[in-house]
Amino acid sequence: MPGHPTLQELSSVLRHLHRSLIEAESLNFPEARGPFDRLVMVVEHPAFNWLHALSELIVEIDELADAAADTAHPITPCKEVIERLLGPAPALREDFRSRYLELMQTAPDVAIASGAVRRLLARL
Repeated sequence: MPGHPTLQELSSVLRHLHRSLIEAESLNFPEARGPFDRLVMVVEHPAFNWLHALSELIVEIDELADAAADTAHPITPCKEVIERLLGPAPALREDFRSRYLELMQTAPDVAIASGAVRRLLARL
């Protein structure tokens, strides 16, 4: 992936992080046995509300990517929002940041996915 990352690449690494966070959080809910159960929990259970900030960001990036399909679209503004969500910038959503940092320490897949996001952001 030489050069500057695309909105599609950004969406992809954020989706992977999102999936890793859902899987890590789902370990606290043994009743969420399959993908459908996890989906219902993510949408309806208050314990997953913190994750909606990342879900909404991914949707917005996907909408930008769709709108800019044939043109170059600067993604640098996305970097600022992501850094305010994940760090190191001041927290956009403290509930997200604190749970995210906790899962980064306890779930290796979350740490790996977060590293992929950081590597992509470093290319901006």
